[in-house]
Amino acid sequence: MKSIFFNRGKFSLGEILFVIIVSVFFMLIVVYDDSALRPNIELKTCLANMKKLHHATRLFIMEDPNIIHITPEMLLKKKYIDKIPTCPTYKDGKYVVSDEVGEAIDILCVHGANKEMGHGSFLLLKSKYIDKK
Repeated sequence: MKSIFFNRGKFSLGEILFVIIVSVFFMLIVVYDDSALRPNIELKTCLANMKKLHHATRLFIMEDPNIIHITPEMLLKKKYIDKIPTCPTYKDGKYVVSDEVGEAIDILCVHGANKEMGHGSFLLLKSKYIDKK
């Protein structure tokens, strides 16, 4: 039985190119650096967490509009969410519900003891990333 490859004792140009292309492909897989993608992935994960909290807060307010100063812990206790999400970017990141009377309901990503902004407001990020599609 004759082989398709190595039939003359010498390597053909096609065989050499095939080996080079396969080698380059595997090198790209091994060496590829995803550090440029990581911030975008973490931001989108944070945005998904804020969206989940935003919808849960809106449902909570529809069922009981008299309660103000809603917290993620209240949403968890009333079973609107399964667990309290944390921001994937910041180690001590958490979400705060902004439900001031007369204002739109918003979720804020904050980090640190001094309440510095993490990724910011859900409504602003939503208009920038989700509504743009």
